[in-house]
Amino acid sequence: MTHYISLKNQKALIDSLDWDILVILDACRFDTFEILYREYLDGSLDKCWSLGSETPEWFRKTFDKFYNVVYFSANPYITSKETDKFYMVMDVWRFAWNDTYGTVLPSKMNEVVKSVSFRLPIIVHYIQPHFPYIGRVKLLSFLLHHPDRQLCGEQKKRIEFFKKHPEVVRVAYTENLKVVLSSVSELIDYFKDKRIVITADHGEAFGEEGVYFHPPKKDIKILREVPWFRVEGDAT
Repeated sequence: MTHYISLKNQKALIDSLDWDILVILDACRFDTFEILYREYLDGSLDKCWSLGSETPEWFRKTFDKFYNVVYFSANPYITSKETDKFYMVMDVWRFAWNDTYGTVLPSKMNEVVKSVSFRLPIIVHYIQPHFPYIGRVKLLSFLLHHPDRQLCGEQKKRIEFFKKHPEVVRVAYTENLKVVLSSVSELIDYFKDKRIVITADHGEAFGEEGVYFHPPKKDIKILREVPWFRVEGDAT
């Protein structure tokens, strides 16, 4: 793993608690973020190394102690059962799931976060730009991402579609990232007095090194190199 030695360790950056709000973008590729972020955000972009190539692995390795933090989770893999690691985990996915789109909309996530008063640091874990893609180019799957159903049910079909239509998938993914960055921008405007950092749990592969999506235990750059973006604002 010599290719990542020069990168900052994401866990160490998170553990420093040099932030009031930590935004997690699920399955966010560094390269796509780097292209788009200037349209929505002001601040400084760096690159860091994630400890996992999928959410459960990343979560287990990154949060290995207690954090006096409130965690807002749109991802069904991260639940209120993890209260031994956080002051509180809000299962946003449980009560704010959108059955039409098969996900938690980032706008709904913003509503939930803004409705709760807090004095502790918070983590806001959006599910986007992770599939399903809900932007201008939509690719949806109801069975795959409903929290009460098997998450791997359509994996083979998805890979076949991605191989046949890579250009469609890339555009849909990019549009999905735009959707969530727009909501993140709104959240930043609301919390102008907070130190805000944006990062990701892992990246997303579109065939690099023969990998699709983000399977566990994959030590490849596209899945492990993620953004570490410090928002420029009143508190920074």
